[in-house]
This record gives sequence, C-alpha cells and structure tokens, in this order.
Amino acid sequence: RGPFGGGGGAQKPLSLRAPRSSHVFSSIPKRAEGVQYIKAESTVAASVMTATLRNEGFKSFLWSDGPAAEYAPHVHDCDESLWVLDGEISLTIEDETYVLSCGDRLLLPSGTVHSAKAGADGVTYYIGQRR
Repeated sequence: RGPFGGGGGAQKPLSLRAPRSSHVFSSIPKRAEGVQYIKAESTVAASVMTATLRNEGFKSFLWSDGPAAEYAPHVHDCDESLWVLDGEISLTIEDETYVLSCGDRLLLPSGTVHSAKAGADGVTYYIGQRR
C-alpha cells in the first residue's frame, strides 16, 4: 500500500511511513484553497529538493509508484508537498488536474482532498509533511 491508501511504492522504514492521519474517503467536502502548483523551469537536484523541504519545515521521504498506480480521494491532517524527481504523476483536486513531471512541485494545505495517478512509466518523488 502507498502512503495515500493505494498504489505501490517501495517499502519504507516504519519511521518514514505515512502517518495514520491519512484517510481515504469516497464522498466528503473538498477543499482547494491554498494549493500551490510550481512548474519547474529547469532540472532540480535531489539535494536542493531535500534542503528546501527541510528549510520549509517539512519532514520528507522519497517515494516511488509503478506505472499507472492510483490513489483514491483522500486527505491528510498535515500540509503536504509533492516534488517530482523522475517520471510523471497527475493529482486531482476538485475539478482541477495537475500533471507534475521532473522538478514540478505541488503544495497541499492540510485537509485538501486529492486523488493521484502515476504516469505510464511510474514516478519517483519526495513527499514532505509538515504540521
């Protein structure tokens, strides 16, 4: 199981697994205020990603999903940052779909309902969580 209640991903040490605060829902109010999509203008090194996340107060871990892995609509009780290192992932919030590829980043405030689907070749990305 992935950090969002579905998908795949490499097994992480217990301390790096997603908190039990991730919840999967089939029908709940959606919240899209405060979502930030940052399109990369150039390649971003992994060391820059992790340093930036740390400086912004996020605890982060590297995650990989196989081709077309999907996550049902869910929500977290913490702010979340998804920053793509390789591949592609689509995240849907309300009626808006964001397609992230290498270097792209999406910031989701706590309580934002979202679903996700990895691209045809899978995706590797940093997940940052901040309370």
